[in-house]
Amino acid sequence: HVQIIKSTDNGNPTIDVSDVTASVDPWECSADVSLPHPEHLADDCDDNITYSIGAVSGGLQVVGDAVNGYILQDVPKDASVNVEYLAEDCCGNIGRNTISVSVVDLTAPVPVTKEFIVLSLTNIGNPVDEFQGIAKIFAEDVDNGSYDGCTSVDFSIRRVGEFCSAEDTLWGESVKFCCEDLEGQTAVDIDVEFRVMDTYGNTNYAWSTIKLEDKSGTTQTCPEDMILSCDMDYNDFTMTGLPKAFAACGEIDLQCDLNELIEDTEPRRKGPNDGFFNDPRYDGVEVPAYDPSCGYGAIRRQFKSCSSCTQWFVIEPIDAFDPSTITFPEDQTVDCDGFETGEPEWEPATCNLVGVSVVSDTFLFEDGACYKILNHWSVINWCTYDPADPGAGGKYDYTQVIKIIDTQDPQLTVADSLHFAVDADCSSSTIELSAMGNDEGLCGSDWLKWEVTIDIGSDWTSDYEYGTDKPRLVNGTPNPYHISPTGNNQEAVITLPAGIASSNTWHRSVWRLYDGCGNNVSSVRYFQVTDKKVPTPYCLNLSTAVMSSTGDVELWAIDFNVGSFDNCTSDDNLNFTFSDVAPPPRDDTEYDSSSDLMWYNGTFWYFDSETGDYMDQDDYGDEVHRWEPGLRSAGKVFTIDDADATGIAQVPIYVWDEDGNKDFCLVNLRLIDNQGVGEGRIAGQVLTDKGEAVEGVTAELMGNSPEFPILSTTDQFGEYAFDHITHLEDYQVTAYKTDGVLDGVSTLDLLLIQKHILGQQPIESPYKLVAADINNDKEITAIDLIELRKTILGVNSVFPGNTSWKMLNAFQDLSVDNVWSYKETLEINDLSENLFNENFIAVKIGDVNGSIELQAFNADEYEEKMIMSYEDRYVKAGEMVELSLQNNAKELYGFQFTMNTEGLEFIDVFGNDLNDSNIGVFENQLTVSFHSLDPVMDKEEAVKFVFEAMQDGLLSDILSINSSVTKSEAYLGKDLQVVNIALQNNSGNLSFNLYQNQPNPFNEYTLIGFDLPEAGAAQLTLYNVTGQLIKSMKLDGVAGYNEVKIFNTDIESGGLIYYQLETKEHTAVKHMIIIE
Repeated sequence: HVQIIKSTDNGNPTIDVSDVTASVDPWECSADVSLPHPEHLADDCDDNITYSIGAVSGGLQVVGDAVNGYILQDVPKDASVNVEYLAEDCCGNIGRNTISVSVVDLTAPVPVTKEFIVLSLTNIGNPVDEFQGIAKIFAEDVDNGSYDGCTSVDFSIRRVGEFCSAEDTLWGESVKFCCEDLEGQTAVDIDVEFRVMDTYGNTNYAWSTIKLEDKSGTTQTCPEDMILSCDMDYNDFTMTGLPKAFAACGEIDLQCDLNELIEDTEPRRKGPNDGFFNDPRYDGVEVPAYDPSCGYGAIRRQFKSCSSCTQWFVIEPIDAFDPSTITFPEDQTVDCDGFETGEPEWEPATCNLVGVSVVSDTFLFEDGACYKILNHWSVINWCTYDPADPGAGGKYDYTQVIKIIDTQDPQLTVADSLHFAVDADCSSSTIELSAMGNDEGLCGSDWLKWEVTIDIGSDWTSDYEYGTDKPRLVNGTPNPYHISPTGNNQEAVITLPAGIASSNTWHRSVWRLYDGCGNNVSSVRYFQVTDKKVPTPYCLNLSTAVMSSTGDVELWAIDFNVGSFDNCTSDDNLNFTFSDVAPPPRDDTEYDSSSDLMWYNGTFWYFDSETGDYMDQDDYGDEVHRWEPGLRSAGKVFTIDDADATGIAQVPIYVWDEDGNKDFCLVNLRLIDNQGVGEGRIAGQVLTDKGEAVEGVTAELMGNSPEFPILSTTDQFGEYAFDHITHLEDYQVTAYKTDGVLDGVSTLDLLLIQKHILGQQPIESPYKLVAADINNDKEITAIDLIELRKTILGVNSVFPGNTSWKMLNAFQDLSVDNVWSYKETLEINDLSENLFNENFIAVKIGDVNGSIELQAFNADEYEEKMIMSYEDRYVKAGEMVELSLQNNAKELYGFQFTMNTEGLEFIDVFGNDLNDSNIGVFENQLTVSFHSLDPVMDKEEAVKFVFEAMQDGLLSDILSINSSVTKSEAYLGKDLQVVNIALQNNSGNLSFNLYQNQPNPFNEYTLIGFDLPEAGAAQLTLYNVTGQLIKSMKLDGVAGYNEVKIFNTDIESGGLIYYQLETKEHTAVKHMIIIE
């Protein structure tokens, strides 16, 4: 049986499903929603129940199955879709449940940020803040394309941690950055958080790195323009300030060079458009450049070295100048004893330049005063005064009046009486008179006025008038009578018209000098226009006059005239005298008063030619001559005493013109003496064998009467005379002269005597043989050589057994073969007449070559000079010194000299047969005399001395050759030429030396020798004793010895003369004497 048990299931399965809410797809604004499995699916009968999806609202599709799940596709956002679940059991029962499927946007947006953002701080430009760098970044700046699938998105940003502001840690549109973020670095990386939010509040986050830098420019501030007072230092930068610069994160040191800033600070005009000035008083106003003297003006400072700023200063004075405080000096009336003009005074004003000036005008002869001074004072405030606009003020003027009274005369200096020479027409050509004035007293004047009056002939009549008041021009040409005013110590010169005749008349000039105050002084001076040319005398050469029985004869000077003449005085007006005493200028016919007769009595005149004074006859002690005005001649009485031994008198005849010029001629007047009965004259002459007169010889007349012997000395003509000698008596005349033993004597005479003795050169004159007999033994031997040499060397002062001279009877006939019987006496028997020719021949002992000079001093006149050289060296006291002198001339036959040897003691001499007999030794000197028949040749040793040095020194400082004892000379060549000797240092180091001139003294010429250490220029200068330059010569000298000849015509004055030799390195001075 089938039991059919039918169980019927009529219950539906149970299915529980919750509503579903899903979020949209991130990439779509919709969603494929996975439908959930039923939370409860059961059936009472069926354990394997399944489910399925039934109806879906909105027409959406479902895909899938129960196993893998169902998906509701493309559910739009914000849609609510009903989805039916179906559960069917095995009985076919179906259970149903509908759920709501909602799609909402729960997807966060996608944040996209920039990974690195570079952000620079910016400078807010507020110098008050130390840190003024800030920066802000917005969320949009960080966004790099963030998005959301359904809605738009919003951005926000924040910082983690508080740096610049607490707000930056909150979400916002932006965040700030500041200098603190840099922490002293130039750049830092800072992370910021970025948030993205959609419309539904869905958010997402991302990070971004900000690279923060300070790339901002600087902000510069310039110091303000300033108004300063003039006592403030505008270079005090602590006061005036410096430019400042600020970067984003603080102030920057501009490193301004203060020295350069000072150099770039200069006074400068500030124009109206030279920028803004922060004080309205000077903004848009022109201000002149700063004047430090006035303390006002503009100064511009440019900060070129550290910024582009320009700063202006306006300097103001502290207080202004007040012209009402000016006090000007008062007017004065003063004398010349000094005065003070005073000066304006005023109250001082700081930083103001106030000056004072004065212009003085002098007005002569004003209002009773000597002169008036107007001092025009000006006080000027240079800070306000404009010379281009003087009316604008700033200058304050005042005129001070000073009256000066002067009573002091000027000083006038006029030359003493003057003489002016005439021209060829015996009248004046150009005569200039001058005077000098000055007014240098207490109230001196430098403006001097002149008046001059000329009185020709001194007749008190004005002939010419000159003056400062005379017009300067006459008819347009210079007025010769105008004298320009002069200053102090300036000459006023006037020129007289030509044609003033020559005369002895004095002309009168009156000079008057005025100063600027009318004071004046005058002076009178005289001048002559005279003939200065002497007459030309012509006289008789020989005249004879026979004396009267009184033993005299009177002669007239004019009697000797044979045609004398003058250029201006006629022959009939020439005067003649026997002396240079002028004849009387007037005679007793013009002046017959007793006082005049005292000086001229018509017969004799008494006039002292030394003083120019006329004298009383009783007081006048000199010889007077008779004057005869009518003869124009002087008369003179002559006696036999006026004649010489031969009866001849040389008489000067003076010829005078009208101007007192004179010249003379000499006439020989033979006087014939008609002496008393039984008396006569014995006279004669002493001459050398050459006919030269010998002066100073004593003639001795011996007779039988007690008054004998009678002596007479020869005059310059060698004449002697004995007068009033009794007739018919016997007499002897001798003559002698004992002085001048060395006159004409030298080593050359020794050489001639030796040649005679040896027969090489016999002496051919009997008188020279007598001269060679030195010891007076009537023969010539070697003894004569020895004695003569001793005398030459100064060892003997006389010739032993002989005199300096022998006077031989001139009437004996002597020859070289008959000489020694010579007579030295003139025998006169039974004198019965005048004897005028009782003559002697004078022989100078030792002078064999006849070199004695009797009529004129002419010592050491040799033009040539030979050099003796030696080697200079330094010697020490106690040292034995050999001195070799080398001949530097050809054929030296002899020499002699005196050598100064102070500091050396003579020991010995060598060479060329020299020995002690050739030497004379004295204190600090030695003399040398040497001769030889065989000459010493050039470069050979002439002599060698041995000394002991008594002191240290150079030989060149010790040795020198001169003629103080034995004359310095040498004999060269076969003709025995006489030359001077010069000593020359011949060492390698030549020295500078100036030698004593030779001869000295001299009357014609002299030679000055000198040594130069090297060739070069030298200057020889001659001075007189007053230091006045006589002559200067430029010389080109050689190394070693040099010499220059000086003639008396180069000097033109006598007496003591200094000569100086000068080179670049050396100077030496010596003196010499010239005999006129």
